Amino acid sequence: MTPSETQTAPAVTTLLSARRQLQIIQNASNLGRRLSGELRGGKNADPNVTRAIAVADDLQNHLLAIQRNAPTRQNRKDEPIERPDVLQSEDLPTIIGAASSDARYIQRLTAGGMGMSPNVAEPLRVLRELRRKLAFIRDRWPELQTGDDVSDRLTRNDKIVQQWVASGEVRL
Repeated sequence: MTPSETQTAPAVTTLLSARRQLQIIQNASNLGRRLSGELRGGKNADPNVTRAIAVADDLQNHLLAIQRNAPTRQNRKDEPIERPDVLQSEDLPTIIGAASSDARYIQRLTAGGMGMSPNVAEPLRVLRELRRKLAFIRDRWPELQTGDDVSDRLTRNDKIVQQWVASGEVRL
C-alpha cells in the first residue's frame, strides 16, 4: 500500500459506517410505519398480534442500535404523565385501540426515513408500553393468536443488521 492509500482508508471506513447508520435509521422509520399498519383499525384491528410483536421486536433492535451509535444525541425528558391503565380492562377492543394509538404515535415519531431524528428515547418509551399491551393481548387471548403469519426466515434487513453487528460496526 502506498502512503496515500493508508491515509484514505479510515475516511472510507467512516463513510461506510455513516451510510450504514443512515440505513438503520431509514429501516427503523419503515418499521414504525409497518407497525402502525399491523395495528391499523383501532378497536376493529385484528386481535392476532403475532406479526405486530415480531415487527415491534425488530423495531426495538433498530432503535437500540441508533441509540448506541448516537449516545450524545439522546434527550431524555421527564417521565410522562400517568395515563389510565387500559390493561385493567377486560375489553379486547379497548386494549387493541390503545395499542393502535401507540403504534400511530410511534409512526409519527419515526417518520422521515433517513431524516428521522436519532433521538430515540421517546419512541423506545412508547414502544415499551406498546409491547406490554401486545404481550397482554397475546397472553390473555391465546386462542386468537396463530404463529402462521410469522416466518422463521430472516428478512433482508435482519441479515444486514446481523452482518453489521458481526463486523463490529454496530453495537446492540
